[in-house]
Amino acid sequence: MKKYLFFIAIYLFYCTGNSQIFVSQDGLLHLTNASGGELRSPEAISQNVGLYVDSSITIVGQFINDSCEVQLTGDLLNTGTFTSHGDEVFIGTKSQTISGNFINANNFYNLIINKNAGNFVELDTIVEINVNGILNLNQGLIKVNPTNYIHIKNTDSAAILNGGNNGALDKFIKGELRRAIVSGPTYAFPVGDTYLDDAGGDGLQYAFLKSNNGNGIGSVSFTAGDGIGIVDSSVICPVGLGDYKDVEYRLGNGFWEITNPLGGIESYNVTLHPADFINDVYFDYTILKNGLPTGSDKCDGVSNTLPIKHDSLISFSKFEVAASQLTPLPIDLILFETSVLNNKTVKLNWQTGAEINNNYFTIERSDNVYNWEAIKTIEGAGNSSVLLNYTSFDENPLKGISYYRLKQTDFDGKFEYSKIRSINITDLVHSPISIYPNPILNQVTLKASPLKLGQITIYNIMGQDFTLLTRKIEQNDDLMVIDFSQLSTGTYFIKTTSGTYKIYKL
Repeated sequence: MKKYLFFIAIYLFYCTGNSQIFVSQDGLLHLTNASGGELRSPEAISQNVGLYVDSSITIVGQFINDSCEVQLTGDLLNTGTFTSHGDEVFIGTKSQTISGNFINANNFYNLIINKNAGNFVELDTIVEINVNGILNLNQGLIKVNPTNYIHIKNTDSAAILNGGNNGALDKFIKGELRRAIVSGPTYAFPVGDTYLDDAGGDGLQYAFLKSNNGNGIGSVSFTAGDGIGIVDSSVICPVGLGDYKDVEYRLGNGFWEITNPLGGIESYNVTLHPADFINDVYFDYTILKNGLPTGSDKCDGVSNTLPIKHDSLISFSKFEVAASQLTPLPIDLILFETSVLNNKTVKLNWQTGAEINNNYFTIERSDNVYNWEAIKTIEGAGNSSVLLNYTSFDENPLKGISYYRLKQTDFDGKFEYSKIRSINITDLVHSPISIYPNPILNQVTLKASPLKLGQITIYNIMGQDFTLLTRKIEQNDDLMVIDFSQLSTGTYFIKTTSGTYKIYKL
């Protein structure tokens, strides 16, 4: 059961550092002064600690910390007046919550996080740090709940101490961090998200802002994305845009959202550093502004190492880091190209000069370079040292711009991706066959006039033939009804003499 210490309205708590008050977890009150005394705390508390509370505390009346250090191991709730010109230190082996009113005159002076590894301080309210105070992430993580934030009002660029220092990836803020910014200095934003990736990273995703013109508030938060800790192989920009070179992957860690809540900053530089990525795994890093899937408008500023910087930005948005992968394909892919035939079929050609343990290729397609679907699987040559040519077709392409890539899979299950190619079908020839409903439950109807169905083949996204598990329950000159009840939920393709059509079974 939690124990709470209440400072009620009729009681004024005033701490100066000339005395010590220790409230133990069993609720006992221990007093001592600077020269010692009989009522000393049974705990080994340093003489510079004015108040030590080993339970949760609720401030109902007035709390004044003039200059001393206050150590707290439990939750802190302020419903009264909180005035501090000293240190509030959150310590201990359990997580803690700050709630209530800690803005304007009730702000913290020096807020110090000194938790055991794996524990955190949770902000269930907006928390502000005084214009002369600091935030010290000596050890531990701050979690800021949605709609809240922590605001450092001190314009000194050194007003945050120890964020992610010495390679410690658990000294950061999960949620929104705001800092008062003036032109000139570079301000660090040690933000991140709590996850463990394949390389063991704990989530620190540094951002740095420098105002070139104007003063204001910089706000940064980080949101982890899918494919954490790996490359998720989504294309960034069309080939040849800016000095983008061969950058074609979004690092799968997520994105930073950077804003200027009250305006005032007219031009700024941003530097991003996903601290849990290793330079020798990737090359040609760049910053992606307004990242996928909403589109991109910045694909320059390429660097071979992290961190990566982009200068003279004039708008605020979401940012990501992109890169090329250093490790080459286990095949010598000489070319991969796409072309459109008669506005109704996409032809894909690729050529290999050598193959090592190549099991098969998968052709993948996307309409937004973010979500991909496998449409065909083609057997590889295994091991080869001669020139080999491959050709395949997409008989049911998408109208407008779409993207294709090759996924090459080894016999041991490892895989790599090719570069991405795009095509644009401006006037897609409509199919003479209509298929409904889609998605389906158990039955699908194919209708054609005149009849152009011919022999029907049904296969899944891996190219496996499931025709024998379906049956025709009705057929005439211009209509066919097929029973899919024996098939499991998923994506299937119906191939006819006039084309291939994708359906989804619920």
